[in-house]
Amino acid sequence: MVRRIGLRLFAGRRYWHNRAFDDRFACLPDEARAGHGFIVWEQRHVFPVLHPSVGPGRINAGRSCHLIASGPSLLAIPARQRLLNRFSVVVNGAHAAVDRDGRRFDLYVVTDPRFVRDKWDLFCAGLQTARAFAGDHRIFVEVLQRDPHVLVGRRLILFNNLRCPYQRRRDDDSAWCAYPGVAVGANGCGFSANPEVGVFPGETVVYPCLQLLCGWHFREIYVFGMDLSGGRRSYAEAEPAPSQLTRQYEEYIKPSLRLAAAAARARGVAIWNCSLASALPESILPKLAPEQALGPLYGGGGAFAKAS
Repeated sequence: MVRRIGLRLFAGRRYWHNRAFDDRFACLPDEARAGHGFIVWEQRHVFPVLHPSVGPGRINAGRSCHLIASGPSLLAIPARQRLLNRFSVVVNGAHAAVDRDGRRFDLYVVTDPRFVRDKWDLFCAGLQTARAFAGDHRIFVEVLQRDPHVLVGRRLILFNNLRCPYQRRRDDDSAWCAYPGVAVGANGCGFSANPEVGVFPGETVVYPCLQLLCGWHFREIYVFGMDLSGGRRSYAEAEPAPSQLTRQYEEYIKPSLRLAAAAARARGVAIWNCSLASALPESILPKLAPEQALGPLYGGGGAFAKAS
């Protein structure tokens, strides 16, 4: 409480987000290995973490990937296990809608602390479905407060949220734009294809994922279940969590995705929206039927298992 009051009184509003990080939580670099570090919780739980700049490695440059969101259009895709035939990133509870045939997604991503709080069992199940888990500092604090043991033995990737950066002031756009691959557009929307710096939130979990995938040199990104309708999700919910999509769509989500599309094109990256029912117009991201996107079946995935 003293630390929070001190931040409020002396550090100013732009540092106020750091109130979530008290003395129980610390991030330390691994001096022996670049791109590696440690999260320490309550001075007794230590977890190795990867910096996102390590990513899946340049071995995947030129490859394509699948980004799997939670929209109900996901349920209309037959044989959804094909979503794991390329490098696969799954978010929030979308894993529950995919029969994996015993395989695992390459990466599980959660960016909303409320999902961890309100959907704990679904979150823990998501950890089990993937080879690696990625989140920002606030997400890891939320998990550690609940049960640090769920992270034991897992491959963890810690990225910086550039709107609430760890131990730094927020909304410091001039500082971020000094880095290559980082741009800030209208309404304060930002896009970072520089994993070393971090990613912008964009009010939807898909958006940080797009930045990471562009920064990891994937050339084709196929996005499934990005309906942006604010309706029910692809997974069962006893008490459906309220969606912020409708309220945030025009002001933040749509401009952010427009910026993402432009930034990706400039890098030679193609992003396909494979939800034909998506509210996002084709003038921003071209649409592609899931059957066309999934194409011929071939072995895939496992990139994190191969990368150092």
